[in-house]
Order: sequence, then structure tokens, then C-alpha cells
Amino acid sequence: MMKITKEDIKMKTKEEMIMNTNEIKTLYYDNGQKSFELIYKDGNVELHTVFYPTNGQKCSEYNFKNGNEERGDGFSTTYYENGQKMYEGNLKDEKLEGLWTYWDEEGQKLSERNYKDGNLISEFEFCM
Repeated sequence: MMKITKEDIKMKTKEEMIMNTNEIKTLYYDNGQKSFELIYKDGNVELHTVFYPTNGQKCSEYNFKNGNEERGDGFSTTYYENGQKMYEGNLKDEKLEGLWTYWDEEGQKLSERNYKDGNLISEFEFCM
């Protein structure tokens, strides 16, 4: 039989509990559609998804690098209400960084832009 000690049943602080959890938190609009969803890994927000209130489609999604939500580091995607991607790219210190791709509402690629520290470096527009 396994012996349980006082240390085994000691209450953990809220911070200790969060740091050791992998969980999904979901909030809803009044109409029952998802409002947003947070996915935690080791107590840090790894993925933050926002949904449109009218149809439940994704509005935006942020995949944070190393749970670094506060610094705004990670990959971001924003969607049209019909579910097609609007644009996506990387954020570093809450600034656009590297390649960003933009689409129209039908899913046709409009342009690709390169950024450094939030400044536009180059842009290529696609002919339709």
C-alpha cells in the first residue's frame, strides 16, 4: 500500500497550478458561438484564437513562440468572415517581421511583403 504524506496533499498556489497545466479555456458570445479560445502549455498561452460572433468562423489566431504572449512574438493569421485567410506572418516584439502574405476574400494571393522591425522592406503584388 502506498503511503500518502502531508507533502502529497499540500495545497498548491494558483501560480503553481497554472505552471503545471496544459489546458484549453473557451469563452462564448451570448448567441452560443465561441468568442475566443486560449490553449495553455506549461502555464503559458500557446495559441489564442478569436471567432466571429455571427458564424463561429475564426477571425484571428496567434501562435505565440515559447508562450511569449506579452512580448507579442509568434505567428499571426487573420481571416475574412467567410473563413478565407486575409493575411498571415510573424510578429516580433509586436512588430511585423519577415514575410507577410495577403489574400482577397476568394483566397487569391494579392501580395507578399517583407518587414524588418515593423518597417516594409520589399513588396511583390500578384497579377490577377
